[in-house]
Amino acid sequence: MKEGNTTAMLEQLRLREVALNSIFAKTGQKIRVKAVKVHKNNNERVGLEVRDKELPIVLTYYPTADDMMQPDVRLIERIVDVLREERDEVGLIVHEPDRDEFTANLVPEVMSVENAKWLEADGRPCKIVLDMVVTLRCLWRVDMLADSEKIASCLVTKQVLDRYSLSESEAFAIAMQNLEESAEIVPIRQVVEELLGHEVPENDYEPDMYIVSNRLRTNGAPLMFSKKIQGELLEMFRKRSVAVLPSSIDEFIAISADHMPIEELKDMVAEINRTQVAPEARLTDEVYVITGTPEKPILGMHTSLGLPGQTFLVARY
Repeated sequence: MKEGNTTAMLEQLRLREVALNSIFAKTGQKIRVKAVKVHKNNNERVGLEVRDKELPIVLTYYPTADDMMQPDVRLIERIVDVLREERDEVGLIVHEPDRDEFTANLVPEVMSVENAKWLEADGRPCKIVLDMVVTLRCLWRVDMLADSEKIASCLVTKQVLDRYSLSESEAFAIAMQNLEESAEIVPIRQVVEELLGHEVPENDYEPDMYIVSNRLRTNGAPLMFSKKIQGELLEMFRKRSVAVLPSSIDEFIAISADHMPIEELKDMVAEINRTQVAPEARLTDEVYVITGTPEKPILGMHTSLGLPGQTFLVARY
């Protein structure tokens, strides 16, 4: 959504917010709404934050164009229906974990570097690495909901870290260690077979191409900054350079850096981003390279920086 459209939509929702809350109050319902602007990787949306004092959840409802044409009473009916139907699907739970629970479920979250500005404005801890930015999130399984497989999500701010007496460096280190514990390096052929439900010929896929993510295959891309994973990949590729293709926020692809020229790999990543990856899941059109030794791996990327020739920028995580 373009900035002008986002602003106009937000103003419309702020006007509706007053009327909707008035109706909720008059009908004795303990539901309240608030117009909010929600940032996601490369994306900005406008919605209504819905709170029900009788439920331990906060839901963000994104009205459609049709919703905005409905009278207030009909929009309220829709909000109430969605709240009832999706309370087991909600990702944000009103719950404050203790320190042990918080640190055990802290994970890194990577976005394209353009998101650094709003993350910092929101007080989120940020670490810029090459052309990406890493922040933090706390995830935990929700026993209070009907479906125990649901995952609750708590945004992590610098204020939250202070409350748990954690420095940013400590928090980032703990988060990466947590993610490493669930890391998986899987041949891309195996992933395709899982999706198709049957075996595929060995020669249909590059034998040394791997998908790297976590067991849930969600938000696993920060593993590209893990020294442990970098070292394991160098071992798997017989201590030769490894190309890292940041395919989405959920995973990355590892392939031999000798497979094809870096510029051709960049073109391939750019094409996939343009045609197959949703904007909110995109990271970069760049290709990273792991060099060094398994004991001391180095992650970096080739760039001209507007200068003649190529410069190799080393990641500092």
